[in-house]
Amino acid sequence: MKKNFRVFEKSDDDGFHVIYRMLGLKLKVFNVKASLRDLREQVEDLKSRINRDNADLVAAMWETYGCTDFLLKHFDFISHSRFAWQSYFCHFWLIWFSCLLESSQIEKAERMIDRFLAYRNGRLDEFERFLPVSKYMFDRGIYNERVMMAAKVHEALEKSRAENLFKNLLEGKKVAVVGNAPRK
Repeated sequence: MKKNFRVFEKSDDDGFHVIYRMLGLKLKVFNVKASLRDLREQVEDLKSRINRDNADLVAAMWETYGCTDFLLKHFDFISHSRFAWQSYFCHFWLIWFSCLLESSQIEKAERMIDRFLAYRNGRLDEFERFLPVSKYMFDRGIYNERVMMAAKVHEALEKSRAENLFKNLLEGKKVAVVGNAPRK
């Protein structure tokens, strides 16, 4: 079985330094006394970059394809990591909650939102950016002013969609789409 973490000490033309190999990553630290601090900083930076990249990838997939089985499985897999709950960006989880609500997995959404709120000490930061989640939280009685406003916007949009307001507004009229276009 391969070790996930190895430390090598080496002296060469650059001077004495320590090389850390961790999960396939190679981190080189020159000041041995500060090496653990440097390593922690590099690992934290790496975790932050991975979180940001994963959140960006998930957001792009969700915006492009909607709530897919693949996306739900991806979220479910990551949700088994305590590290992920503590460190992944808020948007990552809010997209998952939106997907769960969109796919009518209400009970699971409730459990996961409660778990998320436990890790965040009940803070509702950025919940208002995801209208279905805001509406769900407002209906549960867990909200702040911004979540309440987002829930009202969600209700208005859903009412508009149900009444075909946009379709009725444009039906029988000519519409010109104006904007930048490639020139021939």
